[in-house]
Amino acid sequence: MGAVPLLLLALASASASGRLTILSNVDCPRAAELGASVQRLLGAAPAAPATLSISPAAGSLVVRLVDGGGALVAERTWPAAGPCDGTSEAIAVVAATWLGDLPPVTNDVAAPPPAAPAAADPETPGVVVATPAPPLSAHKLAGTLLVGAGIASPIAGPNNGLIAWALPSVKVAGQLRGTGATTGFGEIGLVADVPRARNSVSWDRFTVEPMGGVAFRAEGTTISVGGGLSVGVLEIDERSFGSSIYRWFDIAAIAEARAGLTLGAAPRDLGLWAALRGRAALRDGGYSGQGPWGPDSRYELALLVGGDISFLP
Repeated sequence: MGAVPLLLLALASASASGRLTILSNVDCPRAAELGASVQRLLGAAPAAPATLSISPAAGSLVVRLVDGGGALVAERTWPAAGPCDGTSEAIAVVAATWLGDLPPVTNDVAAPPPAAPAAADPETPGVVVATPAPPLSAHKLAGTLLVGAGIASPIAGPNNGLIAWALPSVKVAGQLRGTGATTGFGEIGLVADVPRARNSVSWDRFTVEPMGGVAFRAEGTTISVGGGLSVGVLEIDERSFGSSIYRWFDIAAIAEARAGLTLGAAPRDLGLWAALRGRAALRDGGYSGQGPWGPDSRYELALLVGGDISFLP
């Protein structure tokens, strides 16, 4: 989803006075592939100098053609979704049609001078490729809302000898992150380990979890790792002799690794993810050794799956 460096392509021939400059700051279509398609369709340089630009908009692409004097010749909005090859070829056909309507240049001196090429592509005659500095992103930060659910369990048995005591777990979190391919993020989440009864005992936990970490985004995938604190209340309901509810202040260190897929395009891209999280209690809640009420391990693992939606400010 990130912008790619601009590629400047000039299509020209020794006997023609026209020159086409292609500017693209989207992943698809790339300027190199689009330039090759336009050159193939035209069969020669355009009759007059012009600039074809492709820029992103909300869920779409804006394709513009301006003449050598900077006047707008034509403009069209293109859907951003769809196969890349098909989108590139279709835009090339439209661009070639537009270029065929340009009047020829009769005064070469009036045409703008071509940009100095940085390198020539030996496989595509007449195509010059230069790589100027990448454009700065208009948005430095993005917000993300995450919702997930799964199961959580101590990784050692509770006092009554069980190997695990799994219970449903739900997480809702808000995240603030950068928009680069590798960026830091800050997140605060609400996590509820939903009550789960066994025999005469049930337990649950409600926590607030601030955390931070690093996210890596590339080609529709995101991988993030982070850590922080979990602060809240552990509640155990023991009903062997009547009903007795015990509550303890609960604080733990947490770590989470998350991997997901990004769907759609900015400014509101959607995502699906799966996460493995671990927690380690930082204090004895006071319940260990008091009876078969709750988990006797300081360590817990959870597996969550969910979705998210991101917003650009």
